[in-house]
Amino acid sequence: MNRIKSVFVSNPMIWVTAGIEAFFWMAIAASSYQTVYLKGLGMDATVIGYISALCSAVSIVATPVWGILCDKFRDTRRVTALCIVIGGVLWALIPFTSSWVLGPISFFLISIPFVSFFRAPGTTLMESVVLDTCARNNIVYSRIRIGGSLGYAVFSFILVRIIPKLGYVSIFYLYGLIMLPAVLLILLTGKGEAKGIAKPLSFREMQLGTLMSNPSFLCFTVFSFAITMSLTSSFTYIPYMLEAVGASESLMGLSVGLRALVEVPALLSAPFLCRRLSVRGTLLISAFVLTCEHLLYLVAGNLPFLLFLSVLHGFGEGLKIALLMYYVKALAPPHLQATAQAVNATIAGLATILGNAVAGHIISAFGVRGFYAFIGFVLIAGTLFWLISLRFTPRVDVKY
Repeated sequence: MNRIKSVFVSNPMIWVTAGIEAFFWMAIAASSYQTVYLKGLGMDATVIGYISALCSAVSIVATPVWGILCDKFRDTRRVTALCIVIGGVLWALIPFTSSWVLGPISFFLISIPFVSFFRAPGTTLMESVVLDTCARNNIVYSRIRIGGSLGYAVFSFILVRIIPKLGYVSIFYLYGLIMLPAVLLILLTGKGEAKGIAKPLSFREMQLGTLMSNPSFLCFTVFSFAITMSLTSSFTYIPYMLEAVGASESLMGLSVGLRALVEVPALLSAPFLCRRLSVRGTLLISAFVLTCEHLLYLVAGNLPFLLFLSVLHGFGEGLKIALLMYYVKALAPPHLQATAQAVNATIAGLATILGNAVAGHIISAFGVRGFYAFIGFVLIAGTLFWLISLRFTPRVDVKY
């Protein structure tokens, strides 16, 4: 106990980075009721799907733009803080646009995707600040990330009690208020870039073709596409699944909080599983757990069973959070690792767009259970493709 205490005292950045993760993901939990709020305004699954898809499309453009700004000004810390503050202020103004109409155009429908230009890059930029701070202060990132999962879980449980009293519109104000401590802690991390940065490479020197012609990397992006679609698209329609089993939509916080809470043991067990089964094998466990979860929605008939599926989801997503970036890093050449992560993030954005775009139509035609089953089959197809590709692509030694 004294040893652990001395570590925290001698390295205060442990508290700072853990606080950033905790407050940031608490704010994200506050915005998780967006679908419920939109349903309350009378929007159907198709419209909500299009809004979510458009937000994802905006994020694909916004994330690299803000990344370029970070590089241009050589200060990820302040640019990240600015991005989050603007996003929080604009997010709080969205409810006021619900009555603004210009001819056939509703400002409310376009305001959410517009604000996504500032909100969506926040996660990537925040994680960049935390990762860099951990590297400069000899902190293990995966342990710090547990703070985010715990913050998300605890506040999701709190939201179950306070949302019915405050109303769903309160999510737009809680987001910005809870982000303020995260912004202040980000500003305390020091300069966002390590000293001694090498001269940037030209596009010719980067040799981007070596990455895009790497069959192992390209085949893995198919698997990444499938697993990202399962995580992002299914999250959007949790309220519909709660309604299908006769539960209140206000219990969404209970479901997503349980998911986040189970991420913690998954993050802690990832190193052990990798030593016993390899990174590749542990990623396959993640895919298997998530596939079982989505297919079991077909027989979900009550809230306790739905919460059990939330446990499965949390464990599968926790393993994915711990390992996906490591695997992508191992597949990329040393000078293109950041580019590889950006390409993978773009694939994730495309998966989210496609999943949300088709979700509304599938739910309208086959019900919400049919949609979750569809996601399960997408996972099976993506995983089988990756497994088959391993027999025909060069073996890559991935160590965690």
